[in-house]
Amino acid sequence: MSPAFRYLERETKRNYVTNNRPLLTFLSARGVQWRSANQNDLADYRDWRCRAVENPQRVGGTTLDPQVLGPLLIWALRFVDDFAHDILAAAAERRRLMDQARANRGTPAAWAALDNHLLSLTGSGRPLPATTRQGRPQLARSYVGVITGASRWQVVQFSNRHRPGDLVASNPGPSRSGRHSATGPGALPSTSTRCPV
Repeated sequence: MSPAFRYLERETKRNYVTNNRPLLTFLSARGVQWRSANQNDLADYRDWRCRAVENPQRVGGTTLDPQVLGPLLIWALRFVDDFAHDILAAAAERRRLMDQARANRGTPAAWAALDNHLLSLTGSGRPLPATTRQGRPQLARSYVGVITGASRWQVVQFSNRHRPGDLVASNPGPSRSGRHSATGPGALPSTSTRCPV
């Protein structure tokens, strides 16, 4: 992962991808490589984005001066050029971890590892691995399953039995909505409760 991308907050990374996706999809549909896009392609994209009836997600037609839009296009293309590999690698790693979490089978050893890991975190007051769903922090169940070998059912049963939701809300781990830096200055050590998914 490139240093410039690595230290961006999770939400910032997601916003870059979300904002650049329509342009890249448009160029791809026209058979234009994004590195070779020019001002005419940008003008066509703007027309399609703002006025085309066949575009179900038109946006307002605010007039932008080409002298402003040109550098923005260059910046967007540069961002994609610099970080495409990192974005794709992160997506592949997330898929791999989610597949691994789904494949875990409930065993007594996995149950013991789950209890040991999460109870030691709560007992010492350290943050629990957290994620956000519908704006509320919750236990990062897939991540916990991956690091303990527990099945989804076991993690849900642990949650039902120990009710870690309040602990997660009051002391969430650094994976929560990108609010905490997972790497870089002030990052937690590799033994932390960081959640990559």
